Amino acid sequence: MDTGPPAAPSSITAAQGSRGADGPTADEIGDRRRLTPAGIGRALRSELDNIVLKAMAHDPAERYVSAAALSDDLERYLNGEPVRARPPSVTYRFKKFAGRNRAAVTAAAALVITLAGWTVGTLRQNRLIREQAAQLESDRDRAREVQGFLLESFGSVGGDDVAGDSVTVRQVLDARAGQVDALYADEPTLRAEMFHVLADGYERLGILEEAQRWAERAVEERRSLASGSAEADLAGSLGLLGWVRHQQGDLEEAEARLEESVERWRGIQTDSAGLARALNDLCGVYTTLGRFEEAEALCVEAMAIRRDIYPPNHRAIAVTANNLGNAVGSQGRRDESLEWAQESARILEAALGRRHRRTLFALRNVAVGHAWLGDWERSAQMSREIADAYEELGGPLDIDLAWSLQSYGAALGRLGRIQEADSVLSRGYEIASTRLGDHPLTAYLLDQRRGLLQRDGRRPEALDLARRSLDMYRRLYADDHPDVATGLTRVGELATDPSEAVEAYEAAAGMLGRLEGEGGQGAVRATISLARALLADDRPAEALSLFDSLEASIPEAFGTDHPYAVAPYLGRAQAHAALGERGAAREWLSEARERLVGGVDVEANQRWLEEVVQAVQR
Repeated sequence: MDTGPPAAPSSITAAQGSRGADGPTADEIGDRRRLTPAGIGRALRSELDNIVLKAMAHDPAERYVSAAALSDDLERYLNGEPVRARPPSVTYRFKKFAGRNRAAVTAAAALVITLAGWTVGTLRQNRLIREQAAQLESDRDRAREVQGFLLESFGSVGGDDVAGDSVTVRQVLDARAGQVDALYADEPTLRAEMFHVLADGYERLGILEEAQRWAERAVEERRSLASGSAEADLAGSLGLLGWVRHQQGDLEEAEARLEESVERWRGIQTDSAGLARALNDLCGVYTTLGRFEEAEALCVEAMAIRRDIYPPNHRAIAVTANNLGNAVGSQGRRDESLEWAQESARILEAALGRRHRRTLFALRNVAVGHAWLGDWERSAQMSREIADAYEELGGPLDIDLAWSLQSYGAALGRLGRIQEADSVLSRGYEIASTRLGDHPLTAYLLDQRRGLLQRDGRRPEALDLARRSLDMYRRLYADDHPDVATGLTRVGELATDPSEAVEAYEAAAGMLGRLEGEGGQGAVRATISLARALLADDRPAEALSLFDSLEASIPEAFGTDHPYAVAPYLGRAQAHAALGERGAAREWLSEARERLVGGVDVEANQRWLEEVVQAVQR
C-alpha cells in the first residue's frame, strides 16, 4: 500500500447495550404508541418525565438552554421544589416529596447528571414491571432513546469542553464514577446499569482506559445477574467492552467479546436492534483482522435488519453503511466503498451535524474513498478540514485526530509534498504511540513514513521503519494476517542483505498462500519476488524451480498481458546463466523477447532484460 491508499476507512461502532444511537426517536416512539408528542406528555405523570421531555424537545427553543439549566431543574426536583419543565400550579407547588422513594429519586438524578441514566426510570418500577410486561418494553424503549439522545451530545464536545458553569464533561463523569459504588451498594441491577452508562460515556469521549474499566465491571456484574430480561443487558455490555477493546488494539479480546455478544443476541431472538449492533461492530473487528468476506457478510445482515426496523435516514443505517463500505473497499471494490461512505456521511450530517465525531469519521472515510480512486487533491483537502475539526474537539492528542492525520499525510505524499507529509505523519504517529501504544494505526503510520522515505531515496531510514512496523504487526496479530505479509514484503524490498530479503519474501509467500490460496495474486507476486531474491543470494537452482512453477500460476492470477507474464522466461534465462548453462539461457532469453509486447513491455521489464542479456553474454 506504500504511501497510498491511506489506511482502510475506520469502523464506526453502533451504540451498544442501551445506547441510543440505534434507538427510536421521540417521533418514532409516538408513532409506535399512536400518540403525538403532546399525548406522550399527558401519559407521563412524574416530574422527572417532564424533565426528560424538555431535554428531548424537537424544537431547540423548547429545550434547556444549557447543561447548567438541566442540572438546576434536577436539583429543584431533588429538593422538592417546582421544576421549570412543568407549568406551575398551586397543587403542584405545594406537593411534597416526603412520601417518595428517596433512593430511586437519587438514582434517577445521578443517571441524568451523567447524561445517560434515564434507564433508572424503568428500574425504579421493577415491581410493577414484573406484573406488566408490555409496559416494560415501552419503558425500556423510552429509557434507551433518552439515554442515547443525551449521550450522543458527547460526540460534539471534547472531554475538556465546558458542560455548564465551568464543569467539564469529564469532571461530571468522574464525579459520578466516584460515587456509583456507594450509591447503589444494595441495588446490583441498577449498579450494573450505571457501570455500563459510565463506560459508554467515557468511550464516546475517547477516554478508553476508563471505558474499559467500567465496561469490564458491567460485564462482571451482569454475568452474575444474567437470566431472563437481564440476558439482553449482558449482551449489550459484552458488545460495548468488545468495541472498546477493538479501539485499544486488543483484537483477540475484541473478537471474543463481540462474538459472545452476537451469540447471546441470537439466543434472545426478541431484540433485532441489539443483534444488529453486535453484528455491525463484529464486522469492524473482522475487517481489521483482514477477514473481509466474513466482515461483509456480517454487515450485510446488520444492514438488512436495520433497513427493516428503521426509517431510511436513521443514523444506525449510516453506521453500518460506513462499515460495509470499509469491508467491500478492502476487497478492491472502490467505487462501491465510496458510495457507502457517502451515504453514511450524508445521514450522519443531517442527524448529528457536521461537527459531530461520528459524522467526521464518516467524512474521513469519504476522503479515503477519494484517495482510493486517485483523487488525492480532494482527499488531502477533506482530511485537513477533518483533522482541524478533531483537534478543536479533542485537543492535540485526540486519537481521531491521529486517524485524520494519517489520511492527510498519505494524500500529501501522493501529491509529492514529501516534507509536509512526513511532518503530518510523524505527528500522527506520536499521538497514536502515546495514546494507543502497539496498535494497527500506530504500525500503519510507521509504514506510511517508510513509503515516503523510500520514495525520497532514504533507504536505510526506510528499512528501519519497515522493520519497526513489521515487528509491531507481529506483536498485534498472533496468526497470519495481510498486514504482516505486507510488512514482510516491505522489508524484502528494502533489505540490502540478500539473505534477509529471501527470508522476508519466503515468509510472505507462505503466509499469503495460506490466506488467499497458492494461486492468489498476493501469493504469486511474493513468489516472483522470492525467486528474484534467490538469484541475488546466489541460489539459482532454487530460483529456477520457482520460475518453472510460475509459468502456470502467473497467467491464472494476472492474465497473459500483465507485466508479470514475462517473469518466468526472464527468470529462467537468468538462472540458467548463473548455472553456466548458456544454451538454455539463450533459449529462454529469446522467448522472453518475443513476449515483451503490449502490456508486458514496461520499463521495469526492459531493465530486467538488459540485466539478463549481460548475464548471458558473460
